[in-house]
Formats: sequence, structure tokens, C-alpha cells
Amino acid sequence: MLFVVTGATGHVGSRLVDKLLAEQHNVRCIMRNPTKASALEAKKCTTALASLEDQSALASALAGIDEPSTVFLLNPDAWTTDLYQAAETVGRNFALAVKRAGNVKRVVFLSSLGAECMDFGILKPLHIVESILKSELTCELVFIRPTLFMENWRTSLMGQDQAQPTLVSLYPADLSIDMVAVEDIADCIATFMTREKLPQPRTVVEVLGPKAYTPADVMRVVERILNKTLTFHETDANELRAQGESLGWSRIACDAMVETTEATKQKKVKSLGVPTVDAVVRGTVTLESFCKQWLAQEGH
Repeated sequence: MLFVVTGATGHVGSRLVDKLLAEQHNVRCIMRNPTKASALEAKKCTTALASLEDQSALASALAGIDEPSTVFLLNPDAWTTDLYQAAETVGRNFALAVKRAGNVKRVVFLSSLGAECMDFGILKPLHIVESILKSELTCELVFIRPTLFMENWRTSLMGQDQAQPTLVSLYPADLSIDMVAVEDIADCIATFMTREKLPQPRTVVEVLGPKAYTPADVMRVVERILNKTLTFHETDANELRAQGESLGWSRIACDAMVETTEATKQKKVKSLGVPTVDAVVRGTVTLESFCKQWLAQEGH
């Protein structure tokens, strides 16, 4: 069995590749940046260059595989464009490439909590891709739906070297939210790529952290590690739009992020649990462990 990974050099993809290699699997990595291929080839991966937006290149990357394969599809990264049109393009390109390959046994798609019914905001592109894959493909499908990434907090600490840094949050300090680390997400993806049998031919898996946390919990953990008192700032919608614009996001992407943030505050985006979904996986990386690693990498 060959395991094919798109987005193999990103946060989730790179951890997934390492996990699969550690388990002695054959791995092909699909990436858009040719300068990163040599490092993966040194790990004994085969590589192919393709963008998810380039149907011809993607079809070529999946073609010529003589053995059955399982393919991991990273969710579309299209913050600078029309998120919804990009999802339509990626979903249809990928489905066509899989059908042309003819030997794909299973597709595992990194989606998000809420994508099954939340047809709005940044969940809508994932809803679109899920719908296309379900309608176009007959192979096994696994939708991995993680909650909020702990790694999102990496950009939230302002003025780390000041006497009183600020923790910037999209959410109120007391809002309880499930948070999960990329490490746990990659482990879950690897498990459902490699397991012999699935619960269902079309399986939905929610990935949660070991427990729910609040932004206030994040602040307390960071304060202990830094041995400093932090101030807390909740970003409002105007600030969020301005931040998105400064990063080059499109108006559609900025509006989508604001819409999803408000839905999260209202607890509209939440775990459905079994039996509505086929499995719920809880990660093992705690908030304390994540924050220690994050801040150590920044010299604290």
C-alpha cells in the first residue's frame, strides 16, 4: 500500500509524513515548492510537484501508481482569493484526479468540526469539498474534523519581552472551547489512513483535545511559564477584519472569519459525538505541554 500526502511540508502534513515513515510505510509526497523535495527524498519518500488548483499536474502526481493507495487531502488554503470558488475548484480537481488514477482505495480529507452542516464562513469551503467528494467518488472516504488548533495561539502573545505582555484572543476569556494539537491531529490522520477496516465506507471522525479549555486557561498557563502577569484583549470584528487585510486576505475571507468567530462564540460550532459521527478521538497533548513547547521554541 502506498500512502500519498498532499501539503507534505506544512504543519500537519510534515508530522503526518514522519508518522507514516516511522511505521515503515511507503510515502509519496505532493507539494507545490520544488525546493523542498530533496529533504523529503532524503527521508526515502517519493515526491511529485503539483498544486491542488492545477488539475493536470494533480492528475499526473496520482497517476502511474501500480499499487493500491490511500491519499490524504489537505483542506484548501485560499485566504487571498474567493474561498468558496477555490474549494469548488480543489474538490473537483482532486476528485477527477482520483478517478483517473483508478487505484485509490481510500481518501482521507482534513476538514473541520462543524463542516457537516455549517454552510457558512470558513466552514463552507470544507462543506463544499466534503459534498463533492461524497458525490463524485466511490472509494472509501474519511473526513477528519478537528476542533480549534492549539497552534493558533502561537501568534496571540504580544510584547513578550515587555514587563506585562498581552494575550490577544478571538474569544471571551471564559468561553470553554475544545482545543487540539497538530501532533494529535496528524496521529489521528495516520491511524485512519493505515487501519485495515473502517467503521463505515464513509467515516466521519471528530478530533478533540484531552479536555476543553478557556482563553483564561491559556493566559494562566503562559503566565506561569513566563513568570509574568499578562493583560487580556479580545479582538472585535473590526480588528479581525483589519488583521486579515494586513495579511492580504480577500474581503470574502475576512467576512468568513468574522462570521465563524461569532458562531463559535455562540457555541454553534460544536462536537456532535457518536452516533451522529462514527468516532470521536481525544488527543493527549495538554495545554500545559503545548504552551511549554511553543514558548521554549521562542526562547522562553
